[in-house]
Amino acid sequence: MRPSKHFLVSRPAKFRSANVEAVATVQSIALKHDVRQVLVDLPRGFEALLRQCPSPRSALDSAVRVGLLRWPESIVRAYEPIVSCAYRLAREGVKVMCYLEAKELEREREVAARVAQLVLRASIKRVDDRDLQDWLQALDEYRGGAWLMVDRVVDMLRAIEGSTAIILTGLEGLWLAKEMRSRGLEVAVRVVGTPYLRSPLEVMIIKRSRGELAADELRELIGDYVDYVRNYVLKYEDLEEAHKKWALEKAPWLRELLPFEGLSEESYGLNL
Repeated sequence: MRPSKHFLVSRPAKFRSANVEAVATVQSIALKHDVRQVLVDLPRGFEALLRQCPSPRSALDSAVRVGLLRWPESIVRAYEPIVSCAYRLAREGVKVMCYLEAKELEREREVAARVAQLVLRASIKRVDDRDLQDWLQALDEYRGGAWLMVDRVVDMLRAIEGSTAIILTGLEGLWLAKEMRSRGLEVAVRVVGTPYLRSPLEVMIIKRSRGELAADELRELIGDYVDYVRNYVLKYEDLEEAHKKWALEKAPWLRELLPFEGLSEESYGLNL
């Protein structure tokens, strides 16, 4: 039997507008192809809430209440369109599988807390060699969890060989697709939520993973990230709004490329 072609939808996962576009893409793929499974970047166990709860909103509330989702409110709200889509697909006979491990999400929170401490330290003192080592260790831990995710997604896809699946991922999707292909899986990639200007932290993670991050550039990017956090993230309750303000000041030409602001969620059936 010839392996099925899978579809990977990659987007800035913490942005609601990108998730609205992702849902439209998932629905379009599902209409054109015989999709039997959808792999969603939500914690494992969320599938049970999709089956048991009377609405997508109640599934989200339950996940927060039992500690399955320990995200800031702005991130929970950003995921509402994804949960609404998964809820509807599950009731249409599509198998929804969530692939994030709780222990990995906990480790990611711990690394984020450590980075926040490093940002505070860098905002009040000069970054020295010891600080650089602490930053490099944090960057390595961010990347390390990605390999475990690849193994898990590949194992899930091999278990459903012969069926077509859609995989929802963050902006690591292109890298994930490359790894999947190297392991014998056929996958087409759809990137939504663009144009997107990567934050200084995301640039640091990528450059470190490629072995391209020199000490002087790391110091410069740390300074850029301190500015990003202090002058944008902390000034706005919504991360997406903060990032958009920062991106447009850094690259004003992006304004001409941004998607239409009036995109209607209701037109995609995303009301919770």
